[in-house]
Amino acid sequence: MNNQLKGILLGITVLAASANLNAQKITLNLAKGQKMKVVRTADLLSTANVMGRDMENTGNVNLVNAVEVTLQDAGNTNFTVTNSKIKVSGKQMDQEKSYDSDSKDNDADMEDAFKKMLNAKQEYVIDAAGKLVKEPKSNVDPMVEMSMGGETPELKPNALYIASLIGMDVKVGTQWADSVVTKGKKNETLVNNYTVKSIEGDVLSIDQVSNLTYEGTMEMMGNEMKQSGTSKIVSAVKVSLKTGLITSKTATNDGSMNIDAGGMQIPVTVKTTSTLTVTAE
Repeated sequence: MNNQLKGILLGITVLAASANLNAQKITLNLAKGQKMKVVRTADLLSTANVMGRDMENTGNVNLVNAVEVTLQDAGNTNFTVTNSKIKVSGKQMDQEKSYDSDSKDNDADMEDAFKKMLNAKQEYVIDAAGKLVKEPKSNVDPMVEMSMGGETPELKPNALYIASLIGMDVKVGTQWADSVVTKGKKNETLVNNYTVKSIEGDVLSIDQVSNLTYEGTMEMMGNEMKQSGTSKIVSAVKVSLKTGLITSKTATNDGSMNIDAGGMQIPVTVKTTSTLTVTAE
């Protein structure tokens, strides 16, 4: 074998070894008794045009959840999620309202809306692929959820990882996509596109661009109304290579929707900035 051919083969071997070295296999590493603190924030600005008048609504949300892995059995993992802290404030229909679970001086209607959620525990089960196979029925009023920019005190464990990433071999530049379709009173289709931006030490950085479309019904002031809309969400996500869990996420959501209130069309624009931070306890 001549020296030139040896050099080519050596170069190919080095490149292959380098590619394998840079690729990282993502696994979800959880253990019974593992505890996490999850902090979420959101700032909401929405503008509804009602009979030619623009009505601006604002909101600020700060939520804390305690998450514990309670059981691992036959490939499934059980979680208990507790709503530890709820703090919201904002202006809706020219009325300013707020609620702080650390305060004893809350508006009566806000107290009624949130007190049943405070310290409530929800039990969830996921399978080995990260699919949510058991979850409790939500107790969140749809109007409360909308006023909180889509955030609710309830936190599903699959918000703590990217299910389609589990089991993948990734390196800088890896791209993939997934989608979620939800059927019910509100039908949603969410399409996510991901790109691995960097791998530094134990941290995998991912750029995520999501497009959401939805339609369905909602209740407002005792009346059922039709709604439809779209959103584009741009996120920066950091994932721990040790656990497979998200450690932080920041997202900007730009959306528009239309509410059909008994034949009256109400166009709404929405902009939300949110964060999620996960720390071990």
